Amino acid sequence: MARLQILELPEGAGDDRAPFVLVVDQMPTDDAAFDQLRTDLSDDVAARIGARAVLAFEGGIEIPANDTSAYRAADQPETRVMLGDREVANVVAPDALRMRVANQDRDLNAREALIDAHRVEADARVAKFVDDSWRIQQERKTALLDALGMDRTRDWDDIRNAAAGLRKQRDAQATELEQLRAGEESGWDHSIVPTPGQYIARWNQVTPEKRLSMAAEIIEGMKRSSECLMEDHAGRIAQLRAEAARSADA
Repeated sequence: MARLQILELPEGAGDDRAPFVLVVDQMPTDDAAFDQLRTDLSDDVAARIGARAVLAFEGGIEIPANDTSAYRAADQPETRVMLGDREVANVVAPDALRMRVANQDRDLNAREALIDAHRVEADARVAKFVDDSWRIQQERKTALLDALGMDRTRDWDDIRNAAAGLRKQRDAQATELEQLRAGEESGWDHSIVPTPGQYIARWNQVTPEKRLSMAAEIIEGMKRSSECLMEDHAGRIAQLRAEAARSADA
């Protein structure tokens, strides 16, 4: 039975694909069968399949690029095709091998180029991520420094120390406020004299201007009390009341 093989030829500069020759070996020796196959392999077969030529042989042709030894009977005669004083296989095989190696190298180079492109893209993404992270970090640091009223040249250690100082100051102020509000009492009725706790609560609730007014009233009251004590107003009042009582009896 006739066998079809492809014999790759060296690729030229103007070839858009690897050129090849269609090789038909083990041609039938029967005249009728040979004529039928020759009719099937008319001259336009090469043009239709894109081959450079169609070669037909009666015996078996082993092409080095195509390992077909498993399909050939051990006792089948081989046909050697000579090109001048050299066998065709010895002429074509090295070029076919070089072409195959060149194609493999081209594929390998293409894969390496694709890997390099992906690596460059990945490096660019990493660089962008690092730049964006650094920019965001600097923006946050600047915002913190502005909020703390600090120089923008300060570093993160300065920000941490300033934050620690603010927390300590806040805790101290909370303690001081708690001390100021100690003893407060609610429920001051303006119609009666407040208790000390109610007075403290009222003092802490009013504005600074009102506290100054209240302090002035306290000082004025203390002054009058001191004058009354020094001039014995209470004794004189008691004396006047006694005199008034005697006058009323008389």
